[in-house]
Amino acid sequence: MEGPSYSFGIGSEQLEDMLEGLTAGDLESRFGEANSIHWIIGHLAGARRMLCGLLGMPASSHMLDWSRFFNMGSSHSEVEEWPDCDSLIEDFRDIGLRLCRRLDEMPPEELEKPVARPGWSEDAKLWQAVGFFAWHEAYHLGQIGLIRRLLDYPALV
Repeated sequence: MEGPSYSFGIGSEQLEDMLEGLTAGDLESRFGEANSIHWIIGHLAGARRMLCGLLGMPASSHMLDWSRFFNMGSSHSEVEEWPDCDSLIEDFRDIGLRLCRRLDEMPPEELEKPVARPGWSEDAKLWQAVGFFAWHEAYHLGQIGLIRRLLDYPALV
């Protein structure tokens, strides 16, 4: 794994490490109005699905209509309707494997293609989108790390 896929491979490994030893209650814990680890995992899986779409890949076939629960600004009030955390983790892993494979196989010139996304500049390139999604994932994994510390678990790094 090298190049653009490296960050997503590390993200998958880090999530596994971060979840080690956490209880079901820990995954649902919230501090103030902050999101829970459960929500963050759903949000990250949804972001990976979105990147798959930009790369011309189909998202995984299971759990197709759950991402609306984890969009930016969504509410925890619908938590009873959320998919269980284990299913979201499985989806995150599955998408990550396929995403890394696709990025490793992509010719560099394909990453120069323009990408149309609302709110992005008209001349945005696919490599910039990949970079944004890698940054986005690292940001939210950092939130999970902080929640671990607030729950009195040891730091990972």
